[in-house]
Amino acid sequence: MKLDQSRLEYYITPEQAAKQLGLDLDSIYQLVDEGKLQAAVMTDGSIGISQISVNNLLPKEALPEYQLNAGLKGV
Repeated sequence: MKLDQSRLEYYITPEQAAKQLGLDLDSIYQLVDEGKLQAAVMTDGSIGISQISVNNLLPKEALPEYQLNAGLKGV
């Protein structure tokens, strides 16, 4: 049985989430506590933040797929 990598959740560090959202670490942990960001404890004991939950808080213009197609604006 082959593992479908596209169906796996991708997690980033709290520091990476803070950078992407333009927030400090305390704000990231507060968003996790409020349920606005999904977090999990990784096998090494570190905290991972769901990239999907980060993307859900970003304006659409900041999403990578939007930026890839920005040249098509008005087409």
